[in-house]
Amino acid sequence: MTINILSEDKDKHFDVSILNYIFCDQCAWNGFGNEKIVRVFHGLRPEDEDGFIYRYTEYDYDPLDKSNIKHIHKYDQKIIDEQVRSILERLNKEEDHVA
Repeated sequence: MTINILSEDKDKHFDVSILNYIFCDQCAWNGFGNEKIVRVFHGLRPEDEDGFIYRYTEYDYDPLDKSNIKHIHKYDQKIIDEQVRSILERLNKEEDHVA
């Protein structure tokens, strides 16, 4: 679960003093560490439904709370390519040691 919940914007460039947002972990892993999002909690999923236990929708953060744009994860293709290349190299080295 995300632990980087902030209740106040430290940048001070917004006019709102109390803000409820989190930084998107998926975007941070993909090279965009400052993507602010808002999660709207819809309740728990039924036991017979697949997926994570919580049901929620993520929206791009808007300090004025006027837009409801669904959040789309951002990524840096160079970082993704480097991660995949590193994993494939490691797998190839393991196969060479086994053979």
